[in-house]
Amino acid sequence: MAGQKQPIDLLLHKGKKNFTKEEIEQRKAEEVKKNTDKIKPPTHLSAKLKREFYELTDELLRVEIMSNLDVDAVARYLIAQEEWLKCYKLLKKMKPVILEDGNYVTNEHYVKLSKNIELWYKQARTSAQDLGMTISSRCKIIVPKAPEAKKENKFNKFGGGKK
Repeated sequence: MAGQKQPIDLLLHKGKKNFTKEEIEQRKAEEVKKNTDKIKPPTHLSAKLKREFYELTDELLRVEIMSNLDVDAVARYLIAQEEWLKCYKLLKKMKPVILEDGNYVTNEHYVKLSKNIELWYKQARTSAQDLGMTISSRCKIIVPKAPEAKKENKFNKFGGGKK
């Protein structure tokens, strides 16, 4: 099975195949361009979440993995994270077992809230993975780097033994 198509900059950096100038230009023309000119928080976010949106998108732009298409994904992550935190703070105040009619029983509200926390956690984690915000997801991202300049061979000045 063929591998995933890789960006031309990455292939050039690896140096495993020689491309003609025409092939390089054609591949660059075919690659998806990522636009970052319309990255603004959605209007439905609160002022607090909008501040967090700008902080997070600044980081994602800095590592060059975000485009205009990711705005809603960032918003979904922030909402899920906020809801998870609200539920977690409430859960910390509750007791898992309560005394009812002289017997200790499981607090049903605690159980329901625990399930909500798990739901919001999964949504936040999935969004974070989609955005490359987890260690494992960042390991899968291939960011092309500029090739290093070749070192000067000290024997080239003598003709390199070629006649």
